[in-house]
Amino acid sequence: MRQTDIDQLDTPKKFYNDDLVNHYILAISSDNLVIQYLSYYHVIEHFFNKISEEEITNIVRDIIVSEDFSYKKDKDIMKAVKRVKDFYKTRIDNNLTYNEADSLKLCLFKYINIQDDILTKLEGYKPELIDFYKDEIVHFSKGSKVNLRNTDKKDVIANLTKRIYCTRNSLVHSKDGDKEKYAPFKHDKYLIKEIPLIRFIAESIITKESQII
Repeated sequence: MRQTDIDQLDTPKKFYNDDLVNHYILAISSDNLVIQYLSYYHVIEHFFNKISEEEITNIVRDIIVSEDFSYKKDKDIMKAVKRVKDFYKTRIDNNLTYNEADSLKLCLFKYINIQDDILTKLEGYKPELIDFYKDEIVHFSKGSKVNLRNTDKKDVIANLTKRIYCTRNSLVHSKDGDKEKYAPFKHDKYLIKEIPLIRFIAESIITKESQII
């Protein structure tokens, strides 16, 4: 602990989302790497529906307020319908749901500042991981390399999404025949290097979603 004068200490003045905090506590209190990773992922996942609804609302709004849109033209209506359908994916039961990878990307775009939320924290924790993420895919999931120092945020977020989403899927899906699946114990040495990346993202989201009391 940092040395400080007890008189300078003060209680927190923020309210944190209970659901997010519970997932975070489960992650940091577990010795199981899979539970850690998925619990941090659940922090991000918490906002998938909300952020996807915001995005689809913006898409429809942009279409209907554009100069060349007319509600009297069937082709314009169908254009709007197609844009909405393209945002979803069809499940086996024919119900429509958001594309999870797209939702993850939207969350990262909205909540994460690459420099402040990831790079700075990695530099203070294990700076060698920055080059590791740039040079190495995730061994067991084939998650993408990501150059966090790249100034093109769109490119960084796209690769960061692939790295996280592929890794999450390999932890959750373990059907016989799956090429990219996590093998307990065998792949621990690879998974442990992915934990700081998703942990710092989760921490940033929890902080940004907090409210001042």
